[in-house]
Amino acid sequence: MCKCGCNSCGVNMGPLLKENRVKHLLSKTLQYHIDKKIPIFETRYSVGSNDYLSLIVETRKMYSRNIIDLCEEDEKLIKNRLNTYLPQEHTSKKSKKNLIREIIKNKLKR
Repeated sequence: MCKCGCNSCGVNMGPLLKENRVKHLLSKTLQYHIDKKIPIFETRYSVGSNDYLSLIVETRKMYSRNIIDLCEEDEKLIKNRLNTYLPQEHTSKKSKKNLIREIIKNKLKR
């Protein structure tokens, strides 16, 4: 979605809140992304961190309830269930982060 509303500018915009009455229910992180128009995929959190996963889960909940609109890249990220799933054999923190980065990188290329 672009600023002019034509949906063809190709501008990466952050999440767009559809219902102002629920703004007080959002985390500060998601509110920041909405207010500053920063796409979720450009978050400052490290991929695989607890803060990153919390943001993804919260964004997915709001998107599924039709409370926010997302750009195409954010939709891909949110619809991809793999970014919150890790196989049990990947137990070290470093290997989990690397696995998530690789999965997301490959999924966003599609």
